[in-house]
Amino acid sequence: MKYTLLKKALAVTLISGICTPQAFSGVPNFFKRLEIGFSYNYSPSVYKSVENITAGNGATFTKDLSYDVKPKMALGGMIGTYFPIKRFSENVLLAVHTDIAINVNMWDFKLSTFRYFKTDGDGNPIEPIYNAEYSEASMKGNSMLAGLPISVDLKFGGEANLQNYAKTTGSIGVGVYPMLNITKDFGTGDQGFFAAPFVKAEIGKKMGIFWKLRAQYVFGEIPFFKEHLYMQPGTSNISNGKLIGNGMASVSLVLMPFSWDFRNDGWWNSGK
Repeated sequence: MKYTLLKKALAVTLISGICTPQAFSGVPNFFKRLEIGFSYNYSPSVYKSVENITAGNGATFTKDLSYDVKPKMALGGMIGTYFPIKRFSENVLLAVHTDIAINVNMWDFKLSTFRYFKTDGDGNPIEPIYNAEYSEASMKGNSMLAGLPISVDLKFGGEANLQNYAKTTGSIGVGVYPMLNITKDFGTGDQGFFAAPFVKAEIGKKMGIFWKLRAQYVFGEIPFFKEHLYMQPGTSNISNGKLIGNGMASVSLVLMPFSWDFRNDGWWNSGK
């Protein structure tokens, strides 16, 4: 009796394997949706500082400075995937998309520095005078932003159906970008956590695998550092500055390394 049941079980297993060859082979759909990318970022920023300057007679003055800066270099990378929510048609899919993203900004810009005190007729200091142009003093540092952008995307073509016949793909999405920021400069550092809304759009073409071009914009202020205390060498002047980004635009090259194994039409794999 046991021998007969064993033969039947083996027969069912063999028939299932022959009839559904792709059910147990190939790359799982989760990995087919996997993507890796490299990005160039642009975040125009403002450096603001409050300068506390002490004159020789002990009088203290406060000077507010503000000027526009931009990173010397801003590169990033990401790895992510997406999860289907609702299929509207074979070529249109609503999905939740998430990435693990790392962006690095390198800063190197000149700072205005104190020159002398303007005095009254009796020689008493009345106003601190700074360089009309930036001096040789500079802010050199790095910012690392580690984020987990999460968006709701409408995907078209290859990403929607995971079919071999689809040679193009595209998507649009909106979401929120939680971000941990760490900035080091002048031997000091600052860190903080914040979240900002963002939008994105991308198009792609299959050339062995899918190659995509993504444009993305993060709205709002990005606090690279909020408090930067710095004492100018050889003086008692204390600078308390902050560096704030005004949004962040990025262009990314994104690859789907397992898209070579997209499926052929078949009832055994729904693409979900």
